[in-house]
Amino acid sequence: MNGPTSRPPTNWTFILGTSGGALLLGFLFLKGFLLPWQKNAKDLSRLEDEVIALENDFKVFMRDKKKLESYKLLGLPRDLERSSSGYNEYLYDLLDHCGFIGIVIKPTGNEEKPKSQATSGGAKKPGHLTLAFQVDAQGDWVSLTKMLEQFQRTAFLHRLRNLSIGPSSKSAKAKLSFTMNIETLVVHQNERRPDNLWGFDPKIFAYDSVLALFGQPSGWAMLLRGQALLIPEAPPRRYSDLAWVNPFVGGKPRDPSEKPIAKKEGKNPPKRSEFRLAFTNPSAQRAMLLSGSTEKNTVVNLQALDDFTVFDGIDQVKGRVVRVDLGEVFVEVGGKVYGIGFEKTLMDYLKSPLSVEEQKERGLVKEK
Repeated sequence: MNGPTSRPPTNWTFILGTSGGALLLGFLFLKGFLLPWQKNAKDLSRLEDEVIALENDFKVFMRDKKKLESYKLLGLPRDLERSSSGYNEYLYDLLDHCGFIGIVIKPTGNEEKPKSQATSGGAKKPGHLTLAFQVDAQGDWVSLTKMLEQFQRTAFLHRLRNLSIGPSSKSAKAKLSFTMNIETLVVHQNERRPDNLWGFDPKIFAYDSVLALFGQPSGWAMLLRGQALLIPEAPPRRYSDLAWVNPFVGGKPRDPSEKPIAKKEGKNPPKRSEFRLAFTNPSAQRAMLLSGSTEKNTVVNLQALDDFTVFDGIDQVKGRVVRVDLGEVFVEVGGKVYGIGFEKTLMDYLKSPLSVEEQKERGLVKEK
């Protein structure tokens, strides 16, 4: 027999050296490569986000810059006195053209709009100016819809800040009284805009007048003004459509140019009573048709396998009840089978008879 074998001694120096070397290599890899790479990746992602944000801001700035150039033409002239008087005249002509009476327009002063940009000294430059007007007038609903339609499509920077409507007690011709607060804008640094309210250049207007005197083609002053090229954006729906849904009268108002329709003499034609299914009782195989009106209620009781008659004032319907289900009654009229529900009238359901396949699905016809 062989004696017990002895194990070689454990080389702790090699084990500790190998473990320490692995730890040192891992620390150097983590410190010298992985952590710097992760930091650089985060910095790169943050810089890319900042670049995208700056590009978006630049696009918004260029878009707003283009809008500002057009707004300088749509705003009122810098001469506040001429702007106020000219816009006052425009409002009066607009309201008078739309049928308002008792028109009173009061300028309520101007207000300077704050501007975000500032000079190097910290003081803000003068911003946009707002001219406000209060309008009191009497008219009707159609006049208001016409005014709102033309007001929206006029090439000015103006808005209707608020509108109050009440009954008119000052004039018997007008049904409603209106109070409107209107604001217009004078855009900052619009010195290139002509002083004329409508944007006419005096030089082109003078040349146009001379051409008209000598019988030459004219009208260039209208075409070459900046506002003629800036048509306000308007939705497909029009304010004038509100006249069709007058909340004070209802229905479409008659055009004053239209002649009233002459009423025909004679007896009024009979009115058709609309019968509807009121309730069903499948257990008792009973149901009820009900015709409701302001004058009377007509009830028709239905019983399975019994005949029934319905007269709606014009037509008479005779039939037989086949079966009463929950929420539906099947009847036979003129040799055809119909299903009567709660959604429509009796006459509506009698327009669509059930086919043979539909009768089989409902168990009204036994399959052979």
